[in-house]
Amino acid sequence: MISKVYGPVFCLILSVLLLAIVPQSHARQPSVPPQEGDTLDNITISEDEARNIIKGLFDLPRLTHSLALGRIAKDERLTAFTDGFMQRNNIQVLTIGYIDSDEFWPRIFKQQRLGKINKADADNPLAAKIIFVPASTEGPPTGYTTRLELTGKTSQVYELLSISQAEVDSIAASTSQQQLGNTTFATPNEAKETVLSALIAALQRVELKASPQDAVALVTFQAAPPDDTGLPTYGFDQMVYEQLGADYPTATIAGQTVRTAWKSLKSNAPDKVIAVAGGDASPVFEMNGVALTATPGNANTYKVSLMGASDGTTSEVLALTSADNGLTMGLLNTISYDEEHTSVKIVPVNGAGGGITQAVLRDALNEIYASVIATWDVEVLPGVQLGMAWDEDGDGKLNDGETGMLSNYTGEMNAMIAEFRKAHDREKDTYYIFLVDLPKTATKLGYMPRKKQWGFVFAGNHNNNEALTKTIAHELGHGVFHLEHTFSEKGLPQSQTTNLMDYTPTGTTLYKYQWDYVHDPVNVVTLFDDDEEGAMGVISNSTNTKALLDSIRSYNKKKIDKLISSDFIKDKKYVYTGIIIIDSVEIDLLIEHWYYSGRHEINPKQNYHFRHPTMPKRVIFEFDGTVSSGDIKPLLKIHAPATNEKKLEEYLFGDDTLRVNIVTTLIAENQKNTFSSFSIDNEQVTGFFIEREPGTVTQERTEGSGKRVPENEYVVEENNCATGRANCLNEFTLITTPAKSGTRDGILIHTGTDFSDITGCLLPVGDSYVVEANQYYIGGQMVTLDIYKSNGTSGTKLTAINTYIEEKKTQASDEKKVLKILIDINR
Repeated sequence: MISKVYGPVFCLILSVLLLAIVPQSHARQPSVPPQEGDTLDNITISEDEARNIIKGLFDLPRLTHSLALGRIAKDERLTAFTDGFMQRNNIQVLTIGYIDSDEFWPRIFKQQRLGKINKADADNPLAAKIIFVPASTEGPPTGYTTRLELTGKTSQVYELLSISQAEVDSIAASTSQQQLGNTTFATPNEAKETVLSALIAALQRVELKASPQDAVALVTFQAAPPDDTGLPTYGFDQMVYEQLGADYPTATIAGQTVRTAWKSLKSNAPDKVIAVAGGDASPVFEMNGVALTATPGNANTYKVSLMGASDGTTSEVLALTSADNGLTMGLLNTISYDEEHTSVKIVPVNGAGGGITQAVLRDALNEIYASVIATWDVEVLPGVQLGMAWDEDGDGKLNDGETGMLSNYTGEMNAMIAEFRKAHDREKDTYYIFLVDLPKTATKLGYMPRKKQWGFVFAGNHNNNEALTKTIAHELGHGVFHLEHTFSEKGLPQSQTTNLMDYTPTGTTLYKYQWDYVHDPVNVVTLFDDDEEGAMGVISNSTNTKALLDSIRSYNKKKIDKLISSDFIKDKKYVYTGIIIIDSVEIDLLIEHWYYSGRHEINPKQNYHFRHPTMPKRVIFEFDGTVSSGDIKPLLKIHAPATNEKKLEEYLFGDDTLRVNIVTTLIAENQKNTFSSFSIDNEQVTGFFIEREPGTVTQERTEGSGKRVPENEYVVEENNCATGRANCLNEFTLITTPAKSGTRDGILIHTGTDFSDITGCLLPVGDSYVVEANQYYIGGQMVTLDIYKSNGTSGTKLTAINTYIEEKKTQASDEKKVLKILIDINR
């Protein structure tokens, strides 16, 4: 018997759970079912058993892992396949998942059904089990291996499928070995994609074994060669490197899990692709449920006609068996893009690269960039003589060395650009490539910073015009489309791929992720690009930079509040550049260090960072400290691209913070109001903000100006009600600082109707907002302006924000973290 007295809550929990978890040795095993009026034996457990029950009850990791198994049933691929299996075979697939352990929560959720069974077909289900085997039962869970089991409830299941139980067992075992093996997954959720693919593959193999006449041969796709139809063919990309695997969706076809290829299409334009069928199959093809025309060719090939959709639309081309069951034989992903058109002017400096012609270069660029639906206007400027005034050191070669952090070009490059602009107007939407004879670096072929208008290609280092054309295309990839080198961005082998952004002399292919970048270039702050990222070279690193940042990180972990920065920065140089690699991501840094004689102590936990006042895509981490005189002074600033802000913050200061991120996107602005959308934590809550009109930089940073708040990232806190506002408990305040917003203060998120209710605050509204056209006398004339009004949605939207924040506060408390709310205001 239990020898201690427990409270009523414990007794209630214990009585509910006892039947599920009591050891079997204590359970009564009657030979006949109990009848009404029978007296059942008492169940007794020891104190140790009761203690173990309570310990197991609060084993949250295993509870979370057990519950995670239910998410597998929500996968659309599994649901679609089991529904089709039922239609084809009149066999209901009952998916079951459990952790194979006698611990508390795994035992509670053992045999958890992941899919609902149709009662009309309950007599003949096929149980498809996904079994997670713990790597260890001691302490917190350390991972799981997995295996599959397929079991028919009755022998009739095997008869309907025309397959033996032994064959089904063999298929489950072999699929487990081939696709799951001994791989250890940290959590069931991490294993989800792998086990789903394996389960679908096993069920397919059962079905194919049962119906040989419906056996599916795999259909693959490949790029269509040019032909006499006059129709263009755009990009085709099949996965070659595992580093890019995430870009190519998996599909389970004919019992195999395969990575599917991509085909680019021009919006609303015809195209074609070649399909190759295995065996003697005669597939049919469809796209979004619409049959496609396929012309048979030699060796079981088919030329499939395609049609592009609107910009950004993705679709699937399916190869299906021609039989009524319509089993999938192959799959091709397509994406449609609007044509991207760019103008470039080639500037042969003092006769360099004289053999290149306008038409040849245009056609070559159009062919190279056809895969991404991009075309070019090319103009080769004749007889450009810039003299040698740009040659600062008089060696006749262009200095291509380090540019420093205040410019993306060397002094000689800037001088050459200036000489050119004396006689030529710069066209804003045109890119320029200077063909120069030789660089100071003997092997360099070209240089063009990402997102910059001017590039340099060194004609004297190329043996022919084909090689020169390739380098021009490569450098334009940097400057126009912000593309990075494949080896630095994706870790692919350098000089061993056929990609345009590698160093292979003849490589001109572009991968699917690069197609997307061309049509939506990544935001880059080029001031932080290593010179070599826009050129042919190797990224360098700074040992001192890494040592300094690693020490800040280490001191924060150890809770040490003084770091001697002068131990890492010895000389009196004011600005440093360096790179730190965090989770395989290279982050380009600029470090400003104020050097005072003697000892420098900084507080490494100084988590004060802000957007640069004139460069919003640049974030600054600032550290104040004590110098030998005892004065507190700003000692250290670490500049980084804003896209790496969160990663660098977590690296330096730890991850004991739970963040809520509010991101705004400008929609409209005029002389009376500003209207933006907002998203909290990737669309967990969405809506819109009404703000006051834009002002000058000075006005937006001046208290009492009545203008909107400056673009920046601000910490957000719940209103402390210091002003006694009626609805203050539901409001939020932005924490302003002189560096971010000058003298502005008291910026709130509160309710209202339109811009007249605010002097700089943010007014949240919902989807039912309205826009009224009102007339105002501005600048000596009457103008009509769109005025955004909440239409009664402001209070509801603010409540939705509050509800979400309260949920995150509870989560932070449970996880023993500090809640930090951030709003990133973009203009």
